[in-house]
Amino acid sequence: MDEQAWKRLRGVLATTLIPCAAAGGFFALATYAKRGANPADRPSMAAFDACLTANGLQPQPSYPTQFDAQVAAQQEMKTCGKKIPQAVIEKWRKQAEASQASFRDCLRNMEGSGRRGFGRFGGGRPGGDFRNAYVTCRSLIQGAGGAKPPTKPPGTAVAPVA
Repeated sequence: MDEQAWKRLRGVLATTLIPCAAAGGFFALATYAKRGANPADRPSMAAFDACLTANGLQPQPSYPTQFDAQVAAQQEMKTCGKKIPQAVIEKWRKQAEASQASFRDCLRNMEGSGRRGFGRFGGGRPGGDFRNAYVTCRSLIQGAGGAKPPTKPPGTAVAPVA
């Protein structure tokens, strides 16, 4: 290669290869930095549990009311929810959808064909049938999850509120 051709190529190489090499270096650095993150910062159930402990939000074995349990769960998710892996959240969402579908199917089956008449506003007493179906399905669905529906002890009277 003669010297004249090398002088022409040197300018072309300097304006194309050097920026390409710099861009490749920045890309490699950015990619490596993402992979090299601290594993303790990644979402996991252990990180979620550690966050709950650090913030004093560990769930109680039982709560006085369903409202208290719901408020506690909301506080846990607000404070430490980002520590839960996306796969776990998807699993919970699918379980909730399946539970809702089971409850809807139960209501349809329990309410049965007791309606008379045509269409949406058919005759009969849908109120009593629906209430019975609702109570029965709720106890069946809650019983399937291992939790028993709350029951009032026999023989205890509730005092009226004045």
